[in-house]
Amino acid sequence: DRAGLHSLVDTLCLNIPPATLHRLKAELVADIEAAHDRLRGERDRYIGLYNEFYPLYQNYFAAWQGTENTLEATRRWIHDELMPLVRQADTSEGRRLQAIALGRQLMEGEPQPLDRRNIVRRHLALPRDGKAFAELLTVGERPHALGATSIQEQLYAEWLAEHTDLSRGLVVDLGSWLGSFAVSLARGIQRNTSARGRVAQGERLIQAFDIFEWHPSFEAWVQGTAHASKYQPGDDFRDAFDQQVRDSAHLIEAHKADLTRARWSGDPIPLLINDAWKLLSIADSCVRAFFPHLTRDAVVLHQDYLWCTESFIHLVMYRLRDWFEPVFQVPNGTSCAFLCTRPLEDAPTLPATYAEIETDEIEDAFLWSSTFLDPLGQQVLPLGQAWLLAQKGEMDRARQVALPILRTRDIGHGFIQWQLDGFRAAGLGHLLEHRA
Repeated sequence: DRAGLHSLVDTLCLNIPPATLHRLKAELVADIEAAHDRLRGERDRYIGLYNEFYPLYQNYFAAWQGTENTLEATRRWIHDELMPLVRQADTSEGRRLQAIALGRQLMEGEPQPLDRRNIVRRHLALPRDGKAFAELLTVGERPHALGATSIQEQLYAEWLAEHTDLSRGLVVDLGSWLGSFAVSLARGIQRNTSARGRVAQGERLIQAFDIFEWHPSFEAWVQGTAHASKYQPGDDFRDAFDQQVRDSAHLIEAHKADLTRARWSGDPIPLLINDAWKLLSIADSCVRAFFPHLTRDAVVLHQDYLWCTESFIHLVMYRLRDWFEPVFQVPNGTSCAFLCTRPLEDAPTLPATYAEIETDEIEDAFLWSSTFLDPLGQQVLPLGQAWLLAQKGEMDRARQVALPILRTRDIGHGFIQWQLDGFRAAGLGHLLEHRA
């Protein structure tokens, strides 16, 4: 700060005549403050450019992932083909994403006319296909709804809502928070031909569930918005949800609910979005209340599947693997989708506590997940496994599982660093340190 700067200058200049010292101090402080202003301006410009072009990078990275292009060829493509498109584009999100869509076609070698619809529609595909992202690729403007979900996750929820058979049944959104998934689902339903008659009759096809009580951890997601510092822990924030979904309110029925005691109407469920399983008790309650009503070929999207502190979801789906199969890992996010292959009857029981989970079953569950996740997803799996072991008190084994991630090939990737931050924030950073 300025006082500290003056103190430092005083210490360094004790033997200089006062008049000279005063002049030199003024010049030095002015120079330093000018330099500081320049750096601050450069920092703000960098942050602005980062915020502007990071979505483009993420879309490009997800599209390129899994291709056979070498790093040298990729750099040449970025310089010769992609960046001219970016420079020619205007500042709108739609134009930037339009450039990346065309760039992806150039990468594949056979440019095609851009699909003017909002989403390029393709069949669900496993992520290792390398082209699955095309079904989410936006070529039209699409605002990013406020929430703890990425634009790709929101687009995928929208895509699912458009292509799910909604001639009967209801869409369930668990853990709606500020409504980012609810808004996305509503957009898709508006274009869903099977739901057209029901929408016209005023049916609220989206059933959104949340306890709607503010938690301090939410603040990190709302910085820079009207919701920052607006609520105290425990406050009801239903008004924030209502504000975001207001244009789609005719399609959404919101329920204030404690999902540890979940209840359901009994209607068929062809699509379920889960962003609520923060506790084992919530998972158990939701499986009992909602899953028996899933239709055959219903899709369940787990938003936290790849987030380390909700990694018990791997174990739940492993136990339910005879009823579900994985169908998609959403790029630039932690979401994975599962297809219900048969009615959930006589499902296995879920553990009430972490102590009830056998270590061998944890290893089996994460090995199972590794068979269908992409390379980046596979690299963060050890953090989830280590977190689950730590909940059982098996710290030595957790450290053995977690430490190798520091030598993983993509350790500098933002997704892995973000996961490491979450792991440390959960109080497990010591598991990433070698013992003396």
